Amino acid sequence: MIVAVIVTRNRLELLKNCIQSVLSQTQKPNVVLVVDNDSTDGTRNWLQEQKGLQVILNENTGGAGGFHRGMAEAIRVGAKWVWLMDDDGYPDKDALKRLSDRIGTKDVSAWNSLVLEKPGSSVLSFGYSVLKKSGDPALSNSIRELETLKENAKEGLYPWGSFFNGSLIDVASLEQIGLVNPGFFIWGDETNLHMRLRKWKPVYTVLDSYHYHPVASFQTMPSWKLFYALRNGIYNSLRFFPDRLIRVSVVIFRYVPKLLFRFEIRLIGKALWEGFSGKIRSWGIQP
Repeated sequence: MIVAVIVTRNRLELLKNCIQSVLSQTQKPNVVLVVDNDSTDGTRNWLQEQKGLQVILNENTGGAGGFHRGMAEAIRVGAKWVWLMDDDGYPDKDALKRLSDRIGTKDVSAWNSLVLEKPGSSVLSFGYSVLKKSGDPALSNSIRELETLKENAKEGLYPWGSFFNGSLIDVASLEQIGLVNPGFFIWGDETNLHMRLRKWKPVYTVLDSYHYHPVASFQTMPSWKLFYALRNGIYNSLRFFPDRLIRVSVVIFRYVPKLLFRFEIRLIGKALWEGFSGKIRSWGIQP
């Protein structure tokens, strides 16, 4: 049994496209579950008018809390695999079939779609880590072009994933390593789950299964988002990467100056303390 889980907040038009793409799959999920994180743009009313969806009306617990809630509900209704995605992307019509065809061919924790900028494009929406012989991600620049990824793949598979963009995850693996950590609120929760799953069993991107998402853009961010980027980046860097000190330094130098420029001394201190100590929690929009 495959349950699709979509998490949304205030992106009604994008959500409509995502849901339509899920419902139009050549192999449909058994259940489509939508978690609405307290939208204020008419999403709730629209969802309640739809048929063929299971809807959870949630308080705003961020993407991390939304996926935690959705995954828990999917497991409760009997899912063996959960198919996860945010509302701002959408799957190709054959995406789920290409993933599910792989089930049973390898002992894995997750199959992931290849995430492209748009149909027909060779531009990857998110970078895929270059991997060392050990399987650990290298510090070098990530792979950004489809042809380069193909050159490094074997049998149409690359042992890395861009999570929450068409991620088909084995429930038995989740029962071993746990669900998404809701304390992350936003950013880094997908990395955390990905790395925990990789430690348990392999994760693969299936290069002929496509998911479409705009290229990641990091424009001017409010201070509360910078807080989560800093805190969660430190937390993950310390716990999942062999070159942790270098990665932590990169995270600090990327985000601390931006917060200093805004005189957000309290947020810097809180992010550093929670990131290094591991005592993270969801503070909501205002940490």
